Amino acid sequence: MNEENPDIVAFQEVMDGKDKSLDRNIRTIEELKSFFTDWNYYFAPEFMLDDDGLKVEIGNAIFSKFPLMKTWSTDFGISYGKFDVNPPNGDFSTHPKNIQCCEVDIKGQIHTVCNLHGIWGLDGGDNSARLKMSEIIVQHIKDKDKVILSGDFNLKPNTQAIKNIEKYLTNVFKDELKSSFNLKRKNLEKFPGYATAVVDMLFVSSDINLSSHRCPQVDVSDHLPLVCEFEVN
Repeated sequence: MNEENPDIVAFQEVMDGKDKSLDRNIRTIEELKSFFTDWNYYFAPEFMLDDDGLKVEIGNAIFSKFPLMKTWSTDFGISYGKFDVNPPNGDFSTHPKNIQCCEVDIKGQIHTVCNLHGIWGLDGGDNSARLKMSEIIVQHIKDKDKVILSGDFNLKPNTQAIKNIEKYLTNVFKDELKSSFNLKRKNLEKFPGYATAVVDMLFVSSDINLSSHRCPQVDVSDHLPLVCEFEVN
C-alpha cells in the first residue's frame, strides 16, 4: 500500500469487529483506520456475521483522502440480517451483497465512486439475480459525471450483466487479465477455473482522464488489486 500511495481505496469483505481481543482480520475497519490516519471512510455493511456467538458486521468500505460529500448503498435483492459464516451446501449466493457509492470532492470537482461485492456463484454466468444486479448498478451511475466503479463482481467479463454496464462506462482492464485471483492462495487442483477467472473489474466514465492502470502481482489477499491513475485538472 505504501508503494502505491493511493488517494482513494475500495475494499470488499471487510469486518467491523471492535473487540480488541479479536483477530486483526475480524477488526478490518479498525486496522484500516489506524493505517489510513485521518482519512475519510464509508463502511456499508452487507450483513451481520453470526458465528457461534460472535456477531460482526461484514461489508464494503471506501477510504479517501478527499472529503466525502454524500454516501449511499443499495442491496442486490437480499436485505441486511444475520447470516451463518458457513451457509448450507456452501452456497454464498444466499448472503446479502451491495453496492456502495459516495460523492468525493477532489479539488472542487465531484466524482462518484462506487464499490461493490457481486452476487456469488462458481459459474460466473448470467442469471436473473445477476441481471437485476446490473440494472441496479446502472441506475446508480448512468446519469452521473466522473464515475469510478470497482469491485469483486463475481461475474465473468463476457456476460450480459457486464455488457449492460459497458453501455455507460469503460471497462479499464477489458481483455487484459487472465485471472484477477492471487493463484498462490487457490487450490487449482480442486478449482482449476480460478486460473482463468476475471471477476474483479474497474470501470470509469468517458470524462475520466486515465493516465495509467495496472494489476500488481502482490500477495495480500486471494484477489489481486486493481490500480488506476487519473488526472484532475
